[in-house]
Amino acid sequence: MSMTIEHRTYIEPKDILAFEIRCKLCQAQATYKIEKMQLDRLAVRMICPNCGTDVLLSAEDSPELNRVREFVQSLRRLIQTESRALIRLEITNEPK
Repeated sequence: MSMTIEHRTYIEPKDILAFEIRCKLCQAQATYKIEKMQLDRLAVRMICPNCGTDVLLSAEDSPELNRVREFVQSLRRLIQTESRALIRLEITNEPK
């Protein structure tokens, strides 16, 4: 008789501390703390400081930039919300 073991990993929204953006070309990275991100000034300079590649959030009105803003705003609201339920997110255990 064989037994299957399954591991799941969950995090709470408050466990998400930062947002990392990495250049796919040269692997240079920038990390932005969620609590300190100034969303109104989030024209995050995403010309890679290492290789000069336009990475992700280069234009003020880019869809990616707007999605990052919305994600961070939603995450902050979720963290601040008083809830009777424990809200957790499942994350992958799979190696990349």
